[in-house]
Amino acid sequence: MVSPSNDKEQFVLDFFTGMGPDLESFKKTYRESLAEDVEWESVGFDHHPNLEDSLKYLDTLAEQTGMAYCDINVINIGSAGDLVFTERVDTMYRSDGSKIMDFRVAGVLEVRDGKIHRYTDYLDSLGTATQLQSLAQAMGHGAATA
Repeated sequence: MVSPSNDKEQFVLDFFTGMGPDLESFKKTYRESLAEDVEWESVGFDHHPNLEDSLKYLDTLAEQTGMAYCDINVINIGSAGDLVFTERVDTMYRSDGSKIMDFRVAGVLEVRDGKIHRYTDYLDSLGTATQLQSLAQAMGHGAATA
C-alpha cells in the first residue's frame, strides 16, 4: 500500500482496510466511516444516496455474488482540500476466501468532519457488469444490479 500525505488520505486508507474480513466487519466500517447523507456511486451503476441504501447494497452484492468482503490495493493516492483521489485494484472475496473477481478503479472520496460524504468510483462498467451478471446467474439469480 501507499503512504498517506495527510490525515484525510490516512482516513481513506483505513476505510479501505476495513472492508473485511467478513460482511459484518465491512458494514461496520461503512457505518463508522460514511456520513448518513453519503453519496456512493460507481459510475454506470446504481446511485446510493445515503448510508442506509449503501448498506442494503452490500447485502445485495452478498446475495447476488457471494461477496463477503473486499481487499483494496491502493496503487496511488493524492488529495486536494476535502477530496482524496485513489487508483486501486479492488478484489471481491467469498467467506471461504476464494476470489470472486477483481477490477481496476479510480475513485474520488470527499472527506469532511471525519466522515466520507461522497464516494465515487470510475471503472470499466461494462466489463464489471458482465462479470457481475455472470456471477448472479451462476448463483441462480436474475441480473445483478450495481
